[in-house]
Amino acid sequence: MSGEHSRSLSPFHRDPSPPSPEPPDDLVLTLDDETEDLLDSQAELVLVGRVLESKSYRQQAVTDALVFAWNLIREIQITPMAHHQFIFQFNHLLDVQNVLDGGPWAVTANLLILEPWNTTDRWDFTHVDFWVHFKGIPPELLHLELGFQLRKKLGSPKSVMLIQGSRASSPQAFLRCRISMDIRKPLKDTL
Repeated sequence: MSGEHSRSLSPFHRDPSPPSPEPPDDLVLTLDDETEDLLDSQAELVLVGRVLESKSYRQQAVTDALVFAWNLIREIQITPMAHHQFIFQFNHLLDVQNVLDGGPWAVTANLLILEPWNTTDRWDFTHVDFWVHFKGIPPELLHLELGFQLRKKLGSPKSVMLIQGSRASSPQAFLRCRISMDIRKPLKDTL
């Protein structure tokens, strides 16, 4: 089409300055101007996702599994892009918030990293919010303040909960923390 051009989106480019070499073609997403303008105008209703493939999966599994798991209020449009990336266009802000708060999500045992649409058209797909349980803490130390301190050791803290109750007639108490973790770093199994 005459006069039409597209913008390349690199999901791995972090900082627009200083200039870096162009990413390989297999890591570049291309959107036409009309699609990009639509997504920019509805930015708060759009998430961009990338499936970290460790097992093979079908693209249809992304739609089938996630729509069922997310239990959305309104319909969603899922657009597959190149290299395990997808655009999720929601029709209700509450759906977006529930999906972000309910994660992490997986597609056939492959981690799905979600990031909000942004007008810079850059996503690094390096951080995921995880729920971390801290168990085996002596009862006298089991306070929210300890949770605030522990979560900072693992990543960027989001929230902390003190869970107390019983399961199978056995008392339980632990800290549950929501932490944004850099998936490029190895997980810690002890602190």
